[in-house]
Amino acid sequence: MKNKKSQIGMFIIFGLIIAIAMGFVLYLKNIQKNNVTEKTSESSFEFQPVRNFIENCIDKTAKDGLIILGLQGGYISLPDKSTQDLIPNVPFYLYEGQNLLPKKEKIESELNFFIAHELPLCFDNFKSLKELGYSINFQDLNVNSKITKDVIIELNFKLESEKGTSKQELTKVSKPVNTRIGTIYDIISRIIASQNQNTIDIYELAHIALDNNLTINVEGLENGIIVFKIVDNVTIPNKPYIFRFAIKHKLGNITNQTIVKKVIIGKIPYQIVEQDYSFTYKVNATGRSLKFFDYTPLFDINQDTGIISFVPKKENAGRHTAWIGARDNDGNEDLTSFVIDIKGFNSKPKLVPTFEQKAKVGTQFFYDFNATDADNDTLFFDDNTDLFNIGLSDGIVKFIPNEAQIGIYNINITVVDSKSAIDFDVFKLVIEK
Repeated sequence: MKNKKSQIGMFIIFGLIIAIAMGFVLYLKNIQKNNVTEKTSESSFEFQPVRNFIENCIDKTAKDGLIILGLQGGYISLPDKSTQDLIPNVPFYLYEGQNLLPKKEKIESELNFFIAHELPLCFDNFKSLKELGYSINFQDLNVNSKITKDVIIELNFKLESEKGTSKQELTKVSKPVNTRIGTIYDIISRIIASQNQNTIDIYELAHIALDNNLTINVEGLENGIIVFKIVDNVTIPNKPYIFRFAIKHKLGNITNQTIVKKVIIGKIPYQIVEQDYSFTYKVNATGRSLKFFDYTPLFDINQDTGIISFVPKKENAGRHTAWIGARDNDGNEDLTSFVIDIKGFNSKPKLVPTFEQKAKVGTQFFYDFNATDADNDTLFFDDNTDLFNIGLSDGIVKFIPNEAQIGIYNINITVVDSKSAIDFDVFKLVIEK
């Protein structure tokens, strides 16, 4: 019995030793775990500038791409069926009965292409981060954008960054871009559907614009071509977001929806207005107990008298389509539109003079055309040669000449601002073997 009691006592002591040892191990692990958590937190804080830098580049590059997409109807590279004489040109979404409206996925792929091409230029080999002491290894970039009501940009990549003894890996960044291109696309789908009947329902257009806080301008060109410009003054700060496209009817005629009118607004002629000068116009209409209303951010029509009175400012310069309505007590109404051209002082853009340039066959030629604008208007570039396509928004020329192109060329480079002021320059390009 004595031996058994001794054995039991030994087991109890041994068990206590094991329990204490396990508790000590768990304690050490807990300390280690806490230390790792703190280290990770400090590391994340230390590498926050890297994430901020990437997100800022995404935001800037995506907005640049979205602006070009808007001006060119959802395309970075225009399709064959596009206008020929506009700056910039726009695609046809309806061409003699054929629906050419691109799918959202196509617009997303165009944006992906632009971001994938331009984002490395914004990164600039991460020089600004390297100056702060970071070592950066970046590769395997993949861009995926998604258009909903706004736009979500998702980057997948492999980024390894180091600073001192700290390291971090980053593989994915997602960034929302506040623009209503998804809403605009849905509206365009409705417009294109209505065009299949060769009609423009001005009532529907005006109400669509009002309901969505947008401006819809319609301009008829020759040969049955109509250019639509949808303007959103809400989402991108300090500048309107513009989305343009065109349609072409077989017969070249536009008719309004046929209705029996109890309210009729008299035709309003084309108006030219000077910046900082008072403009007054009385809208005439027939009907009983009429109230006037408008769909335009330029002015507020007097609802009782139909008088338009306002003083255009510098930021209003340009051509606008204003919609005017009149409604009687029974709900009968008429709508009409008129074009108002606000002339303001606008400095012409200035192309920086270009001297003779030489290019060699088989070697990439690169040149960055620069222009200035005293009003800080958005600038667009164009050329008159088949040798290359100048960058619409950045003025960059890149191409590799071939032997068939050996020769001397005088090439026109044009720059136009957002108010249609133009400057151009002719430069000599010599292509040698």
